[in-house]
Amino acid sequence: MGHDFHRFAHEAMNTTFELAVADEERAYAQQAAQAVFDEIDRLERLFSRFVTTSDIARINNLGAEEPVRVNLETITCLRLAIQLAEATGGAFDVTRSGGAIALDDAGVSVSFPDPETHLDLGGIGKGFALDHVIEIIEDWGLPCVLLQGGESTVLATNAPRDEAGWAVGVGAGAKAVDSLPEMYLANQAISASGIEIQGEHIIDPRTGHPPATGAIRAWAGAPSAAVSDALSTAFMVMPPEEVEQYCQDHPETQALLLLQEDPGNRLVRFGNW
Repeated sequence: MGHDFHRFAHEAMNTTFELAVADEERAYAQQAAQAVFDEIDRLERLFSRFVTTSDIARINNLGAEEPVRVNLETITCLRLAIQLAEATGGAFDVTRSGGAIALDDAGVSVSFPDPETHLDLGGIGKGFALDHVIEIIEDWGLPCVLLQGGESTVLATNAPRDEAGWAVGVGAGAKAVDSLPEMYLANQAISASGIEIQGEHIIDPRTGHPPATGAIRAWAGAPSAAVSDALSTAFMVMPPEEVEQYCQDHPETQALLLLQEDPGNRLVRFGNW
């Protein structure tokens, strides 16, 4: 059975967000998309370290001197970031330096014990935004949507009727192995990080140096887009045995690693893809 798909795009957070809606009238879907993109814009005004009035910019400027009162979304994102930093042994770190983040007991203020600490939500903010706007999508009564935050993170809700899921390609450039699968997502997120385009830009926050894992690209699958977003970066700097152990300890998580080896690249899978 064929489907009517409507796609909408919006520039925010230094990337292009996209929303695909299945089996809905276009005019109604477009109104819902505008509500989604308006909320993503609002989150950008909270999260961007380049917006001087944002929560993150104010924390970076004042957090070492006094607690900074911030919005609930910022506290929620930071709390998740702290949890993921602990779970990955510091391989994911929004301070990028192992700095400590202090949240007050009431969950409304943030401070730093170390004045050298600075926050950057670039590794989790887009995924968090996708998770966050699901509530808006549900309010609009859209059961089957696919959300994308740039080229790094995709989040699917229910599959279109009579389909196994939303078909999502996971190509990795000309140097990739030929066996990369097409995935079918439903109520699941997948994120990717790699060095093919931007080069050796990923730093291991535990060492301050580029990782020596040999990973060209890493994919992470999880029920949450914020989690998959963060883990795809963490998996780039974690040795394969650490990634395998993480997936064993967190069975809702999956990983694909494309490793550069001689004579050719090797694809390693962990968890139940």
